[in-house]
Amino acid sequence: MANSVSRRTYFGLGWYVCLTALAAAMGLSFAMHAINVVLVMGAVMGGGALALLVFRIRPKFVGIAVGCLAVGCWSLLALGFGAMALFGESSPLEVTLDDGQVCRESVYGFAAGDSGEILEIYKRYVFIDYRLYHQVHSEVYPDTAPAVPERLLNVVPECHARINKARSAGA
Repeated sequence: MANSVSRRTYFGLGWYVCLTALAAAMGLSFAMHAINVVLVMGAVMGGGALALLVFRIRPKFVGIAVGCLAVGCWSLLALGFGAMALFGESSPLEVTLDDGQVCRESVYGFAAGDSGEILEIYKRYVFIDYRLYHQVHSEVYPDTAPAVPERLLNVVPECHARINKARSAGA
């Protein structure tokens, strides 16, 4: 019976971590930032639990070798998330456009590195956001912004105008 519980644990944690990563890669997120943070932190903790469960693999020397590798990879990931939390983007400003799309701009950077703005355009479905466009405007590398897709050529300038209007109004 203990093996079936551990198999379910591996399976459940693995699916949770993979589905969270897949949703992030596809540009899906919740409209409420706090929910996204909780889900990603849960996936990071689930990945850590999976990394520790790998030590149970038999033969023992294989379990120890694979477990050390898994814990090392997980530690790097957790440190990366910690660095993003400390030095990542801040002060997001969000406006809703006429066609129901949501435009969000946030500022990132710190004294010893790059700084700039991140512009994201989402299509909101009740409480799920689907990312349509993501642009990073770096002050150190100003010519690295991606090309605007043709379907969003009118949306991006409108987004900038509304963000600037909201910022000047004191939002």
